[in-house]
Formats: sequence, structure tokens, C-alpha cells
Amino acid sequence: MKVFTKLSLFLLMGIGIVATGCKDPNKDNPQSQVTVNLVLPEGTTGELSEVSCNFTNLNTTAKTSVTEFVANSAIVTLDKGAYTVEVSGKLDEYSYVGLAENISIMEDNQTIEIQMSLGKISGDLVIAEIFFTGTTTPEDEQYSGDQYIRLYNNSDDTVYADGVAILESAFMTVDDYTYTPDIMSEYFSADAVYVIPGDGDDHPVAPRSSLIICDQALDHREANPNSFDLSGADFEWYDDSPNPNFLDTDNPDVPNLDKWYSYTATVWSLHNRGFRSYAIARMETSKEEFLANNLYTYNYELVVPGYDPFPMDGEAYKVPNEWIIDAVNLSISSMFQQICTDPSLDRGWTHCGEQDHDENRYNKSVMRKSDSQNKFILIDSNNSTEDFEADAVPFFLR
Repeated sequence: MKVFTKLSLFLLMGIGIVATGCKDPNKDNPQSQVTVNLVLPEGTTGELSEVSCNFTNLNTTAKTSVTEFVANSAIVTLDKGAYTVEVSGKLDEYSYVGLAENISIMEDNQTIEIQMSLGKISGDLVIAEIFFTGTTTPEDEQYSGDQYIRLYNNSDDTVYADGVAILESAFMTVDDYTYTPDIMSEYFSADAVYVIPGDGDDHPVAPRSSLIICDQALDHREANPNSFDLSGADFEWYDDSPNPNFLDTDNPDVPNLDKWYSYTATVWSLHNRGFRSYAIARMETSKEEFLANNLYTYNYELVVPGYDPFPMDGEAYKVPNEWIIDAVNLSISSMFQQICTDPSLDRGWTHCGEQDHDENRYNKSVMRKSDSQNKFILIDSNNSTEDFEADAVPFFLR
């Protein structure tokens, strides 16, 4: 009897060990079978081809890709959690894109819909580079005035820069606010609008050539040996400030942009920590009509930990997405909350530095990558995360 008892105990222990060794590997990471349906814009029919659908787990940053879609639908198995979903595809030679952020995947079987929109078609000016951080002096002090934006003709034809606007977003990518009414699917909300002057054919840009638009068109090396010469820039933005403590510098030999609107009454500059989004647009109206018809008044709730939400309102100017020819979201990984563009304009973001007030951001820019097969063609998939080199050496320091 004792022998039987010991043998039984031994067998039971063995069964327990085997049972433990055969533990379901998915028990600690429960999974969900997800059906993904791609929804085309109203009035558009057909089946997308060359679909690329990427899920990014917001907790682990693990990525899962799906490319096999039938009738704009696919099934994928994912660990349960929160995801960002990015989709691109083609239909009748047009590109379509979709973006869904903070999608909760928690059910065993779940269906999600991704709204697709028509992507911007290249063949015009693109933003090749944004130098927003500024340089530092030999004494390691911050230097201002040498910010610039470099535009590039990414087409095979001469294009004209007349009427192209430089736009800065009214909202910041580091804020998690819900603005109402939500017009992002139709408009870019701007707090700065500066426009290249001209009658339509005054400023040709040859194929594969650049246009430099800067803050102050000076040889900055005279004040800061670590900076560069912008005296030959094509344009500068200039503000006639009424405040004697905040005055701008004008180079009479370099034409100024037409200032349509700026939120500041003094001197405007690019956000040097990279918290805003930038776009270029072909303005299809006059300054007077734009200011009269495109004012956007919005509301949101300011959230301060420990206090009740405080209602806020603001004003900006709305630029139709149809006018936008390129857009770039900027942010930093430690504070990023949301992009400030419709995904059809830009569904990603790029950066200089990793955290707020990062001293390593200075003397760096964000620069659009070149095609691997032709260095004179810049990549433009409307995803700045993939299209841009972050923390790049600026064009004028190479």
C-alpha cells in the first residue's frame, strides 16, 4: 500500500509537471482575431490593391503587418491592447491612405473600420527640409535668426512658386485636446500664413532644384561662426514689429513673403522645439477674401491635473486640404500626443531631439530622404516618420 501511494504521488507530480510545461503560451498575452474593413470615401467604389496595413502596439511598440486583403477586408490575429493602424493602397492609379489612433483591441473577435482618404499626388513642390532648431555659438549659447525652410521641385517640369503659402499649425502635436468643431478632415488650421508674392509666373523653380525661405537673409557667420550664409536666400519672412524690444531684421536685397496672418503681434519664428506642424499650400484666393471667409473659431477643455476641466476657445484660419501640396508634422517622442493634419496630408511625424528642451536638438534639421534608385527624387509617401531623416545634418552645414 505504501509503495502504491508513493507511486501514485510520483505519477501525480509528473502529470503536474507536464501540465505546467504545456501551459498555453497565449495565456499571458491573450489574443484577438480582428477583421479589418477599409472604408473608401463616399462615392468611391472598387477594390484597393498593393495594400499595406501596419499595426503598432502602443505598449510594446511591436509591429504587425497585413498585406493580403480581399474586397478591402482582411483578418489578423493580434495581442490584445491599444494600437495605431496605418494603411496605404492604390485604386485606379490613385493612392489612398488611412490612419486610426489608439484603437482598443480587447475582444476575442473584433471588427474595426479604417476610413480611407485620397492621398496627395506628388509632382509639385515638397518640403525638403525644415531647420527649426537654430544653431549654437562657440560659447554654446542659443542663436536665433537662421531658421529656414527648403522647398524642392520634385517633378520633371518647371513649377512656379507664386502664391505658395508657408503655414504653421494652430495646434501642437504635444497637446491632447479635442477641438470642436473638428474640421481636420477638410482643413488645416493655421496660426501663421506667409505667402510667396507674384503674378503666377514670376518665380519659376526648375526640376530637381530648391527654393530657400528663411527668417533673416543674412550671412549669420558674421555673428556666429557656427552658423551659415543665408544672404542668398530666395525669400525671407519679415515682421514689422511695433515693439522696440522685439524687432526683425530686413535684408532689402531679398524679397519678403507677403504676411497674410500671424498670431503674434511682434516677430514670428518656427517653434524651435518642434511642437507644431508645417504645410505649404497654393492659395486659390486673395488675401482679403481669405481673411474674410476662412476664420475658424474653436473650443476645447484645458485639463490641469487636480482641477476640473476649464473651457477654452481660440481662433485660427482654416486652409482647405485641397490647397495643401505638402505637410510635415513635428514632435518629440517623450511628449507626442497627436498629429495636426489629416492623414491624407501626413500620417506620421519627425523630430530633432527626444525630449522637451533637448540641448542635442540644436544644429540639426529634419530632411526628406532621397529615393534609393535616384537621389534627385525625394520620397513622398505622406508619412513623415518614414519619409524624413530625423536629427539630420542641415543642408548648409554639410
